[in-house]
Amino acid sequence: MKIALVVTEQNPRQLAEMTTFVDLSELESEACEIWRASGITENILTALETRYREAPQDMLLFASGIQGNELATRLAARLKGEAYCGVIKGEFGSPQPQFTRPVYGNALVGTFSARGKPWCVSVARSSRSDVSFVTFPQVVLPVSAQPPAWLVAVKRLEEIPRPALNQARFVVVAGQGVASLQNMERVKELARQIGAETGASRQVVMNAWCEMESLIGMSGALIAPEVCIVAGVSGASAFNVGIRDSHLVIAINNDPDAAIFNTADVIVVDEMMPVLEALAECFR
Repeated sequence: MKIALVVTEQNPRQLAEMTTFVDLSELESEACEIWRASGITENILTALETRYREAPQDMLLFASGIQGNELATRLAARLKGEAYCGVIKGEFGSPQPQFTRPVYGNALVGTFSARGKPWCVSVARSSRSDVSFVTFPQVVLPVSAQPPAWLVAVKRLEEIPRPALNQARFVVVAGQGVASLQNMERVKELARQIGAETGASRQVVMNAWCEMESLIGMSGALIAPEVCIVAGVSGASAFNVGIRDSHLVIAINNDPDAAIFNTADVIVVDEMMPVLEALAECFR
């Protein structure tokens, strides 16, 4: 199988995400090469199509995000192949390869049988920092600097500042069990007392108890702290993706059958607020 990893900017995250996919899918690294192409998406598409005609590939990988999804979808349409977005891993051990990705707003994980090549795949977001990079052969694609005739202007948006969740060594994540805005503010204060960043599940964010930038999960931040305390979280699969790379997960929930306990290293069956208060008192 021939695989091209498409890198569109000088960002180690892109290559790390695609290398993670190659690793999880147990693919042979010898079959991979990197295609570097930067510029306007429309021009990158043209360069990728030209390169593919010269050197056909079975699968083209793209990083996560809006551009990766767009490139995978539009290139598949041009090449008469198939597009899969946000893919976690692939299974290639049988004659009918399969791709696994979140579906239904990240509430479930689905597996899809692949058919017509090439497969244009944007990979899922990943926060793994232990990826062992392999020196793949690299090809720099010539991309036109001239914008297409229909493009009137390009405006680059300033990067929105984000909380330091991805770099935090210690994170406290609150779920729907926090129950109120007042309790969420208290959780933030307790987290500060123990030197932790604060995250939240989707239910907390949707109730406006916490800012959107604190969302943890497939559609939010993917974190890998040394210690992650998860309090009042049920443990949906889309949320678990956000904490799966944590070194130690401590889950607090008053439901002894909570799904989050299946992925936790330490479980505490109790009300979340008294436990967090006691923990903060120990630090004081």
